Amino acid sequence: MNVMKVYVIIQVLLITLLNTTISTQEEDSKKQEIQLRLEITKLTTEGYNLLRTKKPKEAWLVAEKIYQKNPNSPESYYLKGAALYSQKKYYQAIEQLKKALQIDPNHDPSLSVMGLTYFALKQFHKAKDFFLRAAEEGSFNPFYRYNLSLSYFLIKDYEKATLEAEKTLQLKENYYKAKVILIRSLYYLGKKKEAYELASEMNEKNIETNKIFPIYIQLLIEIDKGYEKAIQLLNQRKNLSKEEKKILAYSYMQLGNWNMAIINYKNVLRLEIDPEEDILNLIQCYIWNENFNEAENLLTELIKFNKSNRKQYLDFFKETLEKKNFYKEIYSPF
Repeated sequence: MNVMKVYVIIQVLLITLLNTTISTQEEDSKKQEIQLRLEITKLTTEGYNLLRTKKPKEAWLVAEKIYQKNPNSPESYYLKGAALYSQKKYYQAIEQLKKALQIDPNHDPSLSVMGLTYFALKQFHKAKDFFLRAAEEGSFNPFYRYNLSLSYFLIKDYEKATLEAEKTLQLKENYYKAKVILIRSLYYLGKKKEAYELASEMNEKNIETNKIFPIYIQLLIEIDKGYEKAIQLLNQRKNLSKEEKKILAYSYMQLGNWNMAIINYKNVLRLEIDPEEDILNLIQCYIWNENFNEAENLLTELIKFNKSNRKQYLDFFKETLEKKNFYKEIYSPF
């Protein structure tokens, strides 16, 4: 074998050996990278669980471990931001979360906690923007969608609140908090029949009843004219709100139980702050119950309070008295 052939063989062997070495190094590097990711994922989960059990200081230490392993990991800053958020140190939390998002602008956990932080600061429009980005990046997370829905609701964008509540329920069917937002949003959009159907279903199942009850009871009398059922349900509850007491009075009025209507209206109505519709209802109840002096006194006070509507109030009073008098003119063969 001549020298040239030997040289070529050696060159081929060296190149093969070099390529093998490079390939091995690349594989080792990939393995190390995968191992590092797994370690960071494990630490992040640990930190998250510590935060859920109200241990922000311990979570911060876990964040430091992640930083030592990889200073360019957004998880370290995310956990620090979340730990600060849980301690209500909102502006400090924002600074940490900004660092996480500088490393990875699409890091949905950081986007979500940033939204929570601005939400806590009552900056609902800003919170909504971050929840929206989080929901786009973590499209299968129902809680991102729920927080987005709630933010839209608070800024009175009921169309989008409805849409996001429905998306939440597609991802988590029995997440009833989202149903509460959906019911309220539909109500404010004027889609009262849909809201009533959902509220009735939840009331029957005794789910989130305190949150949906005010709208449910309002729609019960508005759509179903269910005055007797409304009275029954309201009388079962303790510590009725002012609006619920007015609904109770109105239901008694609709059933012609003037005395009970008067008692309930008088407990809550204040001429200075309540709508004139409610005051006129009480005057009407006085007339039908033949408490004429009380009716006239309240009418006088109402006219003093709003002189510009004097004629309207007097006409109402006259028409109600007329109806009361004609009530007695019914023909009966017995």
